[in-house]
Amino acid sequence: GYRYKKRLAEFEDELDCGRRKLVLLGGADSMVDPEVVDRQVGRWRASGTDVALHRFDGVGHVLAHRRRPKPYLSALAGEAAAEE
Repeated sequence: GYRYKKRLAEFEDELDCGRRKLVLLGGADSMVDPEVVDRQVGRWRASGTDVALHRFDGVGHVLAHRRRPKPYLSALAGEAAAEE
């Protein structure tokens, strides 16, 4: 609905909001389109932003901390991104 479209527009329009980002994406997330995330990560990188993208296969929306706690905590600690 409207709220989703508004948040998506805010996400896609946000280019100048820091030079370092951490993106955590559930591979089975039904609320977030991975193509939108990939496109935005590409835009951030093209603008010079350092982006660490971590994908958690088989994990739904905001469940990585419960289903895959060790890789999740490693991502928060700044360890190498696991882009799959």
